Amino acid sequence: MILHLEHGGQLRRVDTRAFFELGLPLDFAGPQARAFGGPLASAQTFEQGGFRGDTSRGGPCNVRQLQLSPHLNGTHTESAAHLSSKGPALDACSWPSLLPATLLQVEPVAAAESSDTLGPASLPGDRVIDSRMLEAALEHADPAWRQALLLRVMPLEHEAFRDWQDPCDTPYFSPAALRLLREEGVEHLLCELPSVDRLDDGGLLQAHRAWWNLSDTNNPDVPGEGRRRSITELALLPPELKQGPGLLELLPPRFRSDAAPSAPRFYPLLDEEPAT
Repeated sequence: MILHLEHGGQLRRVDTRAFFELGLPLDFAGPQARAFGGPLASAQTFEQGGFRGDTSRGGPCNVRQLQLSPHLNGTHTESAAHLSSKGPALDACSWPSLLPATLLQVEPVAAAESSDTLGPASLPGDRVIDSRMLEAALEHADPAWRQALLLRVMPLEHEAFRDWQDPCDTPYFSPAALRLLREEGVEHLLCELPSVDRLDDGGLLQAHRAWWNLSDTNNPDVPGEGRRRSITELALLPPELKQGPGLLELLPPRFRSDAAPSAPRFYPLLDEEPAT
């Protein structure tokens, strides 16, 4: 199906059959992506009375009980409730089903080379995505197509089952970088990283706070504009997905929770039709 759409004074098209899956597969019995050294996601057969939910063991159907943490096990989307109980849980976030979005790629710099202020846990050799590089990258993105921003970090090994534990080997965003995106009107951020903050930052979560415009206090109030924003981490941005605009489908399950497993889709815009 070809969708014709008007947005930002432009007439564009997308092919609903030509999409990219941005969620990592999660195999409960095999290799997995995980973060922070947390436990692997697992599945157990549901058994009760004489019922056994496993057809390979004689049961009439398969019924599994899944155990996972969205923040630790694979692609997940989070709201401001991640940092404050006063923020909206995912079931209260009514985002449009299709969001104008742009994929950009950036290459982190050593923390010692960045002019942004970083947290006390930062080390000179850390790899940082700072405000200067994002400001330069945004010059190549039409403002009408960046309500959502997909950021590919280069170079980054595309290992679907990577175990993210080393804070010195994991890039992260400076607080100023996410403050810039917020001020530029970006509302939804997707990245391949396990966290927008340093993996071990002493619990400050300064980049998260800058994104949702939260104070440094515990359980802060969430401003109105912060309630619209989301972050999706551990996304899959395959190399064959080219930079440029498209539509993002971001529909996490309606969990009454700060985060949930997520399976976003991206529909790149088709080339503009020649004028007739």
